Amino acid sequence: MIVKARTQMGRVKCRQEAAHNRAQREDNIRKAIKAVQTIKKDGKPSMMIRDASTVFGIPFLTLRGHLKGAKPHFLAHQAKQTLTRTDEEAALR
Repeated sequence: MIVKARTQMGRVKCRQEAAHNRAQREDNIRKAIKAVQTIKKDGKPSMMIRDASTVFGIPFLTLRGHLKGAKPHFLAHQAKQTLTRTDEEAALR
């Protein structure tokens, strides 16, 4: 039986990847919102919420929540964080 060694990423690389994925997800949410809010000449939305959620890979309820005014997780819980973003960046240097 051959067992492959599992490669592990360092913590910093994992965090960087996670940050990149979050940024990409937020970008997809912004694109989906723009697609839903764009109005055609006939007065109808260019894309329905469910269609936009499928195209951009965002869950329907997440997209609907953002359209109704929900804040992204990192902004909603900003007051609960111990370090500010600038303090965290300074500590990493």
